[in-house]
Amino acid sequence: MSKTTEPQTHSTSSRQRCPQAAGLESIAPLVSSVEETPDPIPTTIKGTVPSWINGSFLRNGPGKFEFGQDRYTHWFDGMAMMHRFHICEGKITYSSRFLRSDSYVQNSEKNRIVVSEFGTLAMPDPCKNIFARFFSRFQIPKATDNASVNFVKYKGDYYVSTETNYMRRIHPQTLDTKEKVDWSQYIAVNSATAHPHYDREGATYNMGNSYGKGGYFYNIIRVPPPGEKGADNDSADLNGAKVICSIRAAEPRKPSYFHSFVMSENYIVFIEQPIKLDLLKFMLYRIQGKSFHKVMTWEPKNDTIFHVVNRHTGQESEVRYSAAPMFTLHQINAFEDNGFLVMDMCCGDDGEVIGDFTLENLRRDSGEEMDKFYNALCRNLPRRYVLPLTVDEQTPLDQNLVTLGNYKATAKKTKPGEVYMTHEELHDDELLQYGGLEFPQINYNQYNGRPYRYFYSCGFGHVFSDSLLKMDVHTKELKVWRYPGLFPSEPVFVASPNATEEDDGVVMSVIITPREERSTFLLVLDAKTFTELGRAEVPVNIPYGTHDKAASSWDGPSPLPVSVSNSAPGSPGTESGPGAQTEWVDCIQASDMCNQNPHCSSRYRVMRQCLVGKEKEAMLDNNRECQAALEVLLVSPLYYCRCKRGMKKELQCLQNYWSIHMGLTEGGDIDDSSPYEPVAPNRHPDAFRLASISSGMTGMLTVAPKGFHCADTERTCNPCLDAAKACNLNGTCKRHRSSYIATCSKEDTNKGEVCSKKRCHKALRLFLDRVPTEFSHRLLFCPCQSEGCAERRRQTIVPDCSYKDKEKPNCLELRRVCRQDSLCRSRLADFIVNCRSYPPTVSTCPNQDNHQACLASYTRLIGTDMTPNYVDSSFSNWTVSPWCTCKGSGNQEEECMKFLQSFTDNTCLRNAIQAFGYGIDYMQNKNVSVPGPSVTTKTGLDRSTGTSEPPFVIIEKYREPSGGSNKPQGLPEDHSACLCANVWALLPGLALALVLAQHAL
Repeated sequence: MSKTTEPQTHSTSSRQRCPQAAGLESIAPLVSSVEETPDPIPTTIKGTVPSWINGSFLRNGPGKFEFGQDRYTHWFDGMAMMHRFHICEGKITYSSRFLRSDSYVQNSEKNRIVVSEFGTLAMPDPCKNIFARFFSRFQIPKATDNASVNFVKYKGDYYVSTETNYMRRIHPQTLDTKEKVDWSQYIAVNSATAHPHYDREGATYNMGNSYGKGGYFYNIIRVPPPGEKGADNDSADLNGAKVICSIRAAEPRKPSYFHSFVMSENYIVFIEQPIKLDLLKFMLYRIQGKSFHKVMTWEPKNDTIFHVVNRHTGQESEVRYSAAPMFTLHQINAFEDNGFLVMDMCCGDDGEVIGDFTLENLRRDSGEEMDKFYNALCRNLPRRYVLPLTVDEQTPLDQNLVTLGNYKATAKKTKPGEVYMTHEELHDDELLQYGGLEFPQINYNQYNGRPYRYFYSCGFGHVFSDSLLKMDVHTKELKVWRYPGLFPSEPVFVASPNATEEDDGVVMSVIITPREERSTFLLVLDAKTFTELGRAEVPVNIPYGTHDKAASSWDGPSPLPVSVSNSAPGSPGTESGPGAQTEWVDCIQASDMCNQNPHCSSRYRVMRQCLVGKEKEAMLDNNRECQAALEVLLVSPLYYCRCKRGMKKELQCLQNYWSIHMGLTEGGDIDDSSPYEPVAPNRHPDAFRLASISSGMTGMLTVAPKGFHCADTERTCNPCLDAAKACNLNGTCKRHRSSYIATCSKEDTNKGEVCSKKRCHKALRLFLDRVPTEFSHRLLFCPCQSEGCAERRRQTIVPDCSYKDKEKPNCLELRRVCRQDSLCRSRLADFIVNCRSYPPTVSTCPNQDNHQACLASYTRLIGTDMTPNYVDSSFSNWTVSPWCTCKGSGNQEEECMKFLQSFTDNTCLRNAIQAFGYGIDYMQNKNVSVPGPSVTTKTGLDRSTGTSEPPFVIIEKYREPSGGSNKPQGLPEDHSACLCANVWALLPGLALALVLAQHAL
């Protein structure tokens, strides 16, 4: 394409460009109340459902529209109903439950509507006197927790969400409702969208709002990955959430509505669009007793503003990017390309025509009345905007800055610090015949934030979606699945095992129809050809919903993935991402599920008997009853169960895991699968891989690593001493460190021993479980330039008690003892899985060089029989090892050395420790050189002397908030910054009328 090609623009609105409908059928049955199906029921399979799909297809949306004589006014007011299609080896079951929100419970108890929703205002209690009823108009309305928009995931937990300050945690297998979570109790925001983004290391990003003395702000929120903040205690946990940037609203009294946002690998873009929330109307409507679904106004006199924020630093760009008035509800994808940020999204440009999605309108009769309603609605079409990222004083004015030949969008600098953009239409006219599109989905795990080619969506030739579409953004070719009378839900893409192309996989959607009762089915399409593979018919009615997600219950970096069975559970070669692991439950729950099934429970008891005593190997090999029990258990939830690190009843969970996994046999393979939940891949694999480069790189700059603060060259630097001082300044760290030091230093007078190793180990485990890794890891892995520093590091765990013994046992004997204890065996297996080195490859650690996972697994071995430590005070050629030897191993010496070298010659572990010392574990800049390990070759515990410490290098770290222009504009972590949270928390939810009007909740 020519660089000078003009962007495709139209003077008519997207609604006017789409053909007018005639003779549309009624969809009233799709917005009628239904009954829940709490117990899973089987479906009838027609065609073929690929056996590699294993997981849950989750759906959320309104399902009950009245209580007693009271009726809801608006479609989205209906009580949230959750649906689950469970897919396992080609078989599918269905279940559903109403969300037991406070709104649902209170309405049910009173048998009337007592909690106001978006389009329905609850009437005052008729039992109150006239004065009480009048003054209740002036009371602050409470935000609803009727979370009927989407399923989301934070720190490994599943939630259903709407757009108020409340979410509800749920159980993804049973759909049970758990506790209500209030965002404002964790961070100074009053709400969050129902469309978060997930990065590749497991963190979640979202947008929220706040209103305080300083005005109205749009806030970018980051919630850390699972395990980054404390242990799991089976309760909601948003600890560690923080505002990384706050963007001031252009009009504090009329802020813009937003439903989602844009995220690429390095940037977040908030789109301030001319759909405005009128706060004065909001208060006035409450006093007048009116509902809130008309507090939004379309103001096309205002341009659309794109606020670009660096995702890693929280710094907002000083360039003001703008475009013609438009509105958007869902983004397709965004990626960076040679200095440009490319954003694809579903957009409309006729905001004055806001559809009123009341139940009265949706229940119109077929024909003229329904046609009139549909033809007045907006149509959203895919567009592409291209933002130049390098705009400065030297950038010329009034010239197209989009110099890449494959884009038609333009961007021109109109004045200093301002760029005006025009979009490219990301479709051909063929799409208009399907009424535009919404609910876009991509191969999220592999292509979110990266250049991509395909997206999947719903076509809107009716008020509700009536087709499924596949769009090729390179050629603008369209593939369509469409049949009269069938209404599909949001499509979900699931990649196939070992996929080599972007569209290798399936697309799934729930299909409903108003023409026939109980005729719902789950559709499975071949994503490449967009032809049907199979369907699972279920004899229930499902109302038209909002968003669908494919879900598994393990922690990964992407939103709620369906699992793909392409390797054994826990296999180290399995990628931690969507489509990577078989769905699992924790082993305590799996045991309970098995015990409730007579067939499974009897086999479970048999298997436990088979594993008792010294003859267990013979029993498993020769006893038919044991073999039969194993065959049954291999297809039960117990086989796929896992345990969360640090969970309550962790030991019981691990014991359940090993009760059917044959790892307790003596002399078993050291490459055990881990009983713990899989870890997410590293977000910066390229930077971490540099850690394996030889220290022969002599041209590096010499500066201090993380934790080094030696501006005075005459002072002897000791990062380990600094780490101890930092610990003493933290109450939790100081308390637990003092406790284990005292315990490990106390003589055991009863046994005449130096100390009680058992008590010492317990105190160490407590310290490492309770103290944040920013303190504990700094003590264990501080970088050293002197023997004094290295000796302090070695003494961290009080090795005379926790590490050494009177005699050094054989390593295979130590491993055998460890494997007899479920906790020690599990942590050893986890260490081997997460720290396994891969010499033939560039990557030296599993999960794209996830060094943090390796360090965490190594640390959790401390306090077990396999406790590792530094073997001496060498600072230049250090070695870690458990307290054991391979002398006297006889014909098992090779096996013994292999096990010992998994510590002493472990490239992954060495690079992980070294990367931590040089700040790469929190690194934001990919273009970094990292000092490599010593070139000296180590065998066992032998070490050479005289090797110099690898040089230090410059690492650009995340800038902590401080004074000056580089400070992220986050609000203070003070809940008082939120002015009247309950009032303003309701505002984003009020704007859902626009969302509904665009077919796009």
